[in-house]
Amino acid sequence: MIASITGADVTLPMETSIQAMKCVVTFATLVLSLTARAEGTKNFWGGVGKRAAAVEDTTPTQDPRVLSTRQWYKEVNRNLPRYRKVVKDLQVSTEGGLLTAWFDGASLVKIATGIYGETGRAFEEYYFQGDKLIFAFVQIQRYAGIFGKIVSNEKERFYFEGGRLYRWVKADGRIVSSADLVNPQDLDPKVIGEFEENARWLPKASKLFFDGARSRDATISAPPDFAK
Repeated sequence: MIASITGADVTLPMETSIQAMKCVVTFATLVLSLTARAEGTKNFWGGVGKRAAAVEDTTPTQDPRVLSTRQWYKEVNRNLPRYRKVVKDLQVSTEGGLLTAWFDGASLVKIATGIYGETGRAFEEYYFQGDKLIFAFVQIQRYAGIFGKIVSNEKERFYFEGGRLYRWVKADGRIVSSADLVNPQDLDPKVIGEFEENARWLPKASKLFFDGARSRDATISAPPDFAK
């Protein structure tokens, strides 16, 4: 999922917006930003049940790891109302973002983020079991110009085991697995590169969010060299 959302002074790697950059925002731009951010968050989350159904992966599989993750996904979202919820600001892009984390006792089980740029926004969900990342959902919406209409809306899903990416469901529904990389002659080199980048980037991003959600800080920021 190698792409970018850009603004006057920001480039967001791998479909996410994790890159702390300095920006100068005029009053008019700030108003547009806050309006788009509030409207985007409202439209994206909608409701717990509606949102869970939109994110859920229904691609055919008999892989017991995937089936187990799907069951955990349903269990977590079914129990969200009884979990402890923490909300924090994200300072990781030109227009900022929001992070919501849910705790089952001391265990962090889910993180959801909305991250905003001038030419698009990213919505992500991370699911943890035993403090280990097992599933990630990434949705990228791109605008027609600065704060314009949404012209594309891509959704991708990622499965992890032991910290390693083993299944990637692309926006077009195609599935790429770690097993495909053993004999990659039938794969486009670009797809191989994207799989490897996703395998590196998503655990790194999830750790930033995981640690930030557990911290006492009200704001989560990425270090200057985080995107490298």
